[in-house]
Amino acid sequence: SVRNSLPHVLPGLLLSIGDTFESKPSSSSFLPEQSTHHLAEQTNICLQSNVRKEGRAYIAHLDAFIVALREELDTSGISLSAKNRTAKDRKPYRMDVKTDGTGIESTGWFRGNDESDDEEFSEHVNIAPRLCALEWVTILFQFVVPDSMKDEYAEEFISPMIRLLNDAPEVIVVKILEVLSKITVVATSEFDKSPSLSSTSSTNLLFQQAVNKERVTDEEEQTHPMTDTNANFALGVLDFAEKDRLSRNREVFAAMIHTHSLNPSLLSGLSRIIRHMCTLQPPEFIYVSFGMELHKFVSKLMSHRKKVLSTVAPNSKKARQEELRITKYLHFASKFAQVMINVLLTSNEAARCRLRLKDCVSKKERATENERTAQLFHILLKTFAHDCVAAISLCLWSGAYRTASSFLHTIDPLDLDLIFYLELDHLVEFIERPLFRDLHLKMLDCDEDPTQEGSSAMLYRLLKSILMILPQSTSYKLLEKRLLSVARFRQCAVRLEGMSNVEIRGTSAEVFVRRILEVRKIHCDAKWRSIRSESLEPASVMDYDGVDVNEGKRHWLGYANEDEERKKKEMYRNESKIRHV
Repeated sequence: SVRNSLPHVLPGLLLSIGDTFESKPSSSSFLPEQSTHHLAEQTNICLQSNVRKEGRAYIAHLDAFIVALREELDTSGISLSAKNRTAKDRKPYRMDVKTDGTGIESTGWFRGNDESDDEEFSEHVNIAPRLCALEWVTILFQFVVPDSMKDEYAEEFISPMIRLLNDAPEVIVVKILEVLSKITVVATSEFDKSPSLSSTSSTNLLFQQAVNKERVTDEEEQTHPMTDTNANFALGVLDFAEKDRLSRNREVFAAMIHTHSLNPSLLSGLSRIIRHMCTLQPPEFIYVSFGMELHKFVSKLMSHRKKVLSTVAPNSKKARQEELRITKYLHFASKFAQVMINVLLTSNEAARCRLRLKDCVSKKERATENERTAQLFHILLKTFAHDCVAAISLCLWSGAYRTASSFLHTIDPLDLDLIFYLELDHLVEFIERPLFRDLHLKMLDCDEDPTQEGSSAMLYRLLKSILMILPQSTSYKLLEKRLLSVARFRQCAVRLEGMSNVEIRGTSAEVFVRRILEVRKIHCDAKWRSIRSESLEPASVMDYDGVDVNEGKRHWLGYANEDEERKKKEMYRNESKIRHV
């Protein structure tokens, strides 16, 4: 009978746990405490104990459990207990008053209906039922749900739990993330079945290109490195104990990105969520999963934009709205990358991933472990490229100095806005902190090959590039003093032959720079389209990828073709030489 009635009792149990009413103590009562909340808690403990013992017997009632728990978790903001007013003692007053003035005077407790009663609710009216419901989700998953239905069961609760993270108390946030990590966990046997985690796996294009000096094709350019195979290869750095805590899929991360994209104000609490997640699952898995899902999020945006713009006129209202929508979501992706890099470099929860990435690109050993770590860097670089300074910060930490300096030398002018300068100013101040203290000593090293990735010469070149981009401010003077103190030593002690032209073709740096430029091209293109949408001049093209800037410039200057432009320039050059003679 308990088994059959439990799914129907559960909604009332969750409602009663949030009831804060306490009756006046009676001398004739034999119960130590008569509060509804206390009695409901005792009942809940007994029922959970019974479910743990006879879990499989409740499989037939699983649907009713899900309905009851979803009713509690789907109510955003306040719980069902808060919607139903808490009972409270009232003084004697006349009830059931009749027209002749007669009635019954009675004492008792009744539900409060006045708005003034809201002030009397304690905070745990919302918290207690939520914690109880979340605990039931975990118990049912562990003791009732069959293995074949665990994935489907988890999908029922992922989205409601993610929505509850909005302005939730700390205890609720921690509990939600704990439950999500438990109901999405994958068995070690399932993880090991992936062929990409075998000892013979390779990193495909990244290191093959570095060895074979070949450029990758356009198709490979689109799929690498954000593929499941490469993600699994990168996660091969984890040991077997850490793999036991991995999720079977990335639906939680996709739902979190989708929720935050619809309400960007939630980004203020994202760092707290990521830190908690890193304590429940390996931080490497957290960052790879967020990176993969953010890439999918942006790819879907660009595919939708291409589809919309192919069916409407360039100057139509729908086209302008689509450009504004893309700009909005790309700005969200930049903010998301900023939060991720801040947590990675500053939080204790991500310390293990931070130490793993330290100088991983500049390591000369070609062991499988180093290749996996380099692949992890490659995935994160593609993710952090949504924010220029985040990508530069990751390169500084991982020893990819040649990659960062080469990117700065090819940076798009549209990226050099006020936000970029403010972030770069903050990065310079960050470099002076103890976290990057080793960079100051590294600039004094003497390198056998100054042009290689991770060399002190490349680090010095990167910092000089940052100095040249920075406006003259406090950070500019700070970095200038640092470089001047090293410049005299490097001039007399460090061999710098071949530094005038750093060639990165055929190296991993070329791949890394291309990844950053791919992402930045999306952002700059969106900025340019946003600027064009505000222009009074009618737009004549929708796809700017095929536009030849030089041809447009020649047409504007009055040249018929490229040959005429070249001949005119040669003629002007000869006339200039004659005048000087």
